[in-house]
Amino acid sequence: KKVEAFTVEAGAAEMDIKNKIINFKDKVFARSLSGEKLEADSLYWKSNEKLSVGEGNIKLAQGDNLAEADRLKGDINFDAYTMDENVMLLVKLKGKEGK
Repeated sequence: KKVEAFTVEAGAAEMDIKNKIINFKDKVFARSLSGEKLEADSLYWKSNEKLSVGEGNIKLAQGDNLAEADRLKGDINFDAYTMDENVMLLVKLKGKEGK
């Protein structure tokens, strides 16, 4: 599977190019080309392990679904992840419309 492209805005970032690690801090806003949005106080990416960890005031929007939590850990594309502490999910179920 190919890696999704993201645009990330943050107040600060620490980068370790050799080890493929980026630590974004101070109000992080990430957007994917497919429309997913992530907000967090900090976001840690370790590319060679395909790992992402978000900390503080997490808001993740994927399509019609919204998730909020204090911590998120998952793959670098946010296809599979776990959320911890104060988790809230808003999931829109799609089904057949009544006639």
